[in-house]
Amino acid sequence: MRYFFKIAFDLNRELVEHEYQARINADSTIKLPLYITPYDQSKSFQLYYVPTNEMIKLCCSIYSNNEKLKGIIDGLPGVAKTQFIFESIIAEMQNTNEIEGVSSTRSELVESARSINEPNKRQKRFKGLIDSYFKLVYSNEIKITKVEDVRAIYDELVIDEIKQDEKPDGVIFRKDVTNVTKRTGSNKVIHQGVFPESEIINHLNRLFNFMNDDLFSNLLKIAIQHYYFGYIHPFYDGNGRTSRFISNYLIKKELGTYSAISLSRACNTNSKRYADIFENTNSVRNRGELNVFIEGFLSLLREGQKEVINELKEKKMKLQDVYEKIENRKLFNEKQKKDRDVFISLAQFYLFSDDSGITLKELHEKIRDHDIGSEQRLRMALNYLEAIDLIESRGMKPKYYRVSKSFLN
Repeated sequence: MRYFFKIAFDLNRELVEHEYQARINADSTIKLPLYITPYDQSKSFQLYYVPTNEMIKLCCSIYSNNEKLKGIIDGLPGVAKTQFIFESIIAEMQNTNEIEGVSSTRSELVESARSINEPNKRQKRFKGLIDSYFKLVYSNEIKITKVEDVRAIYDELVIDEIKQDEKPDGVIFRKDVTNVTKRTGSNKVIHQGVFPESEIINHLNRLFNFMNDDLFSNLLKIAIQHYYFGYIHPFYDGNGRTSRFISNYLIKKELGTYSAISLSRACNTNSKRYADIFENTNSVRNRGELNVFIEGFLSLLREGQKEVINELKEKKMKLQDVYEKIENRKLFNEKQKKDRDVFISLAQFYLFSDDSGITLKELHEKIRDHDIGSEQRLRMALNYLEAIDLIESRGMKPKYYRVSKSFLN
């Protein structure tokens, strides 16, 4: 189906109005209890979409990919599984920061994440972001039933990273106007958030009512709420990060954790496309049609899943190579089961995380279920593996261990 904003480019005003009335009043059209007013316009439009085969195909692919993801990840050994989830959380946070132009490095996020449970450590940047995403993955429920919950998520997620003059100044949200400009550097205003604060609250309440309506497909509702939250733009800064976090949570409820932590990487990889589906949906030419956004959002989610699936398949093949290399070279005898388990754990950490290494304390925590014994016994295993050049270390207090380059080569 041809999107309405494209049709409007080719027709004069009278024909556009005729085509619009025919489309919005068609028997197959789904009208929503949500309205928008395009930037610099006085007329409001009711949001609607036309169900298409493309939407059905995208939803089917997303559910199918989700089963593939679950199958691969659930079949991974313990350390590989936990490390892949940890790395995916870090990547999701890094990508959502990059989309918003927030400066952060992967190593900075990893260091902050590692220090979360160490009370004596100085508080790092992005503590709220990290706490929130780990809660998203490992907690069962995040409360999002009223407007105050949106503000609570925002406060926990990003408020510590927001400049003082851009923090909410209304009762719950912002009390002044905020504009969205083009990312091309022209600073051309392409959207203005809902105003005043009372209308922000009214729009969000309409959105909550819509999300509780069982007449609509859950995946389509997630796509629509992602658009509408961006349209409302309740904060001066931090809207994108808050919106993607809420969408990730809703995706987790519908599909599970693994698909939920793949959205931002796809949005960042395709950042222009991601921005364009917002701009085209907001356009006065589009007159409230949601097809371009729904199909665009679902295709990004599907691509994020595919990227994770391909990454997992490659890492799993490399781990199988490690097992084969251990057996072919007869690196451990029957009495060295614990040494072998330690080495395989380090190999999993390397393949499913990064090559920066892991401390003895962190490794002991991750392999508690492997019957390794005390930290002293683990230290003996590490010393032995380093002596025979299977692993290497760097630094002191703490010392970081990783699989040796000679073994990898």
